[in-house]
Amino acid sequence: MLVLVVGIGSWKEKVNNTSETFIFGAGDIGIEYNFEAPVLISLDFRPEFGFSNLYKGFNSDIALSVRYQF
Repeated sequence: MLVLVVGIGSWKEKVNNTSETFIFGAGDIGIEYNFEAPVLISLDFRPEFGFSNLYKGFNSDIALSVRYQF
């Protein structure tokens, strides 16, 4: 599985009256395995690239999930 995401966002802080808009790109790469029992396990990796002062450079996340299928 491979998913690509591009987004834009913004935030505003009322205390200091500051705000910023950011742009990012991310992908989601993962594998899944179905057992004979109704259980599915998956491992996902999500690299992210940000393009602003708030959200810049490379970040990544990894996730492991176990799900029941019915």
